[in-house]
Amino acid sequence: MKKLICLCLALLMCGVLYGCGSVKTGAIYTYDYLVSALGFENKNDKITVFAEAIIINTEDMSAEKRTELLEGTGENIAEAFADLYKKTVQTLEFSHCAVAVISENISATALSQISDFCLKLDKLNLSIRLVSTPNVKKLLSCTPVTSLAMGYDIITMLETESLLRGIRYKNRFYETEALRKGELNIFSLPAIKTEQEKFFVDGISVFKEDEFSLKLNNEQAIIYSIATDSQKGGKFLLDSAEYEILTCLTTAQLSRNNPDTVIFTTKIKTTCNKQIIKKKIQELFEYSKQFETDIFSLGNILAHRDTETWQKVKNNYGEYYRNLKLRVIMK
Repeated sequence: MKKLICLCLALLMCGVLYGCGSVKTGAIYTYDYLVSALGFENKNDKITVFAEAIIINTEDMSAEKRTELLEGTGENIAEAFADLYKKTVQTLEFSHCAVAVISENISATALSQISDFCLKLDKLNLSIRLVSTPNVKKLLSCTPVTSLAMGYDIITMLETESLLRGIRYKNRFYETEALRKGELNIFSLPAIKTEQEKFFVDGISVFKEDEFSLKLNNEQAIIYSIATDSQKGGKFLLDSAEYEILTCLTTAQLSRNNPDTVIFTTKIKTTCNKQIIKKKIQELFEYSKQFETDIFSLGNILAHRDTETWQKVKNNYGEYYRNLKLRVIMK
């Protein structure tokens, strides 16, 4: 009888201990880490990756949710992610990631690694938005205003900016990948600036051959959107005066008579003097030529319509672009 009682007590104690272990395990493994934003920086030949994670207690959905900014550094992107994973025992869920933040100091080698790695990252949506900023950690460390996480606040800000100013951003991951692997390898991202815990759109960053090339301020960004047919109508400031665009359609073509001349034809309804816009487009064209950066993707037109000329100039296209002339027709 004593042996039976001892055996029962032993089993009971094992059950209690096992139960305690389950509770403890539950406290660890029933939290979901939903990544809302990724960030990438490059410094001293090392890559740093950031992951903003929303931490959710799946056993008690009423429990307060919080965010945590994880960070990992390595000689390459794989090592950086491995270092990041060491900071948590949880599995990171990427299907809810909304944005990837790229540092303006990113190297071509690092950006190529990041792109290839993200393409293979489990459940990462290829429609996530890409933005650029001088300091990734500073941006992702800001306090969100409209949601629980900075990743979602950045998206809300971009959507609001696009609605108000009419700029159609082409910064989804799959869009930038198509441009990276195109003839020119030139793409643009919304530029985000932080000041005293506040964050806002500060123009457009242009990348050439996987490295930061030039910056367009907010005024130039509007003109850029008009010239590249990515303006859907909105309000904007030009020389400190407010105007509105109602409709806008721009086409670009090579001149048949002058092969070194490009023609922009812009049909626009706006409260702004069209000659002012014409002048601004020409000024933006000259500005981009200083960096030998074809922000208007004219090289793609040349590659498709005049293959022979493209084959001759593509290896030194920057110089060819610098010598191009522009004619703007406003309607």
